[in-house]
Amino acid sequence: MTEKYVSISELADHLAVSIPTIRSWMSNKTLPSECYLKIAKTYRFKISEVEASFKKSEKKEAPIEFTDAMVDLDF
Repeated sequence: MTEKYVSISELADHLAVSIPTIRSWMSNKTLPSECYLKIAKTYRFKISEVEASFKKSEKKEAPIEFTDAMVDLDF
C-alpha cells in the first residue's frame, strides 16, 4: 500500500511543530523540495520522506568538539 500525502497542518501535528515552522524549514531548505509536492496553492508531504530527510541531515552534522578556548569562556 502506498503512503498517502498529508497536508501541512497534518505534518505539523505529527511533528509537534507549528505550520510557520514547517514553512520556515521549506524556505531555508531544511526540508528539501524532494519531500513535498506543490499542488496549486497547497503543499502535500509524505511523512516518511520528511522523517528520512531529518535522519539524513542528522548524520551529516558533525558533533561539536570543545576546545580549551571554549571551555575558558566566561558567560
